[in-house]
Amino acid sequence: LVEVRSGDQVYRRLTNGNGEFRFAGLQPGTWTVTIDPAKVPENATIEKTGYTLEAEPSADQEVKFRVELKIRTMRMLGTLKVKG
Repeated sequence: LVEVRSGDQVYRRLTNGNGEFRFAGLQPGTWTVTIDPAKVPENATIEKTGYTLEAEPSADQEVKFRVELKIRTMRMLGTLKVKG
């Protein structure tokens, strides 16, 4: 879930299957773009959760959030013997 905010104006979008999002028609001015870390999959980490940018008339801007899978360590256990 990605959110852009400028004063009282707030817009939210879900990312598509590729993790992409787009907000069109924002008014010129200062906008804060954030991603809710609680909505990131539990096996992933996010480097930075927000950016501030200046929207200009008829301009495109790109914001990238770096989300990576956590590295998990696995241990192999030996064979178990069951008495019965």
